[in-house]
Amino acid sequence: VIDGYAGVPEGPTVTKYRALLDRIEAKCAERRVQIADLTVAVQKALRDEIGVEEPLLNLLREFRVITAKLQGQPKCQGAFSGYAQIRVAQGP
Repeated sequence: VIDGYAGVPEGPTVTKYRALLDRIEAKCAERRVQIADLTVAVQKALRDEIGVEEPLLNLLREFRVITAKLQGQPKCQGAFSGYAQIRVAQGP
């Protein structure tokens, strides 16, 4: 799902991850591996800072909404970091 399609099992969950990563990657300068890494980092920050265990699929959905409004292909790391900071400030 992250770095190509060869040998990746199919199924509804894999299809959802693939579609979200495709949409986000199209809007950001980062490649899908970096997007996946950023998503996991945000998940870890939420868990460590405020004790919230946010599913990766939910985070990717949030990032799809955020990145859909971007023009061109800017670096999205700042948007991901900003999202984490806002969520941590809001608390659980």
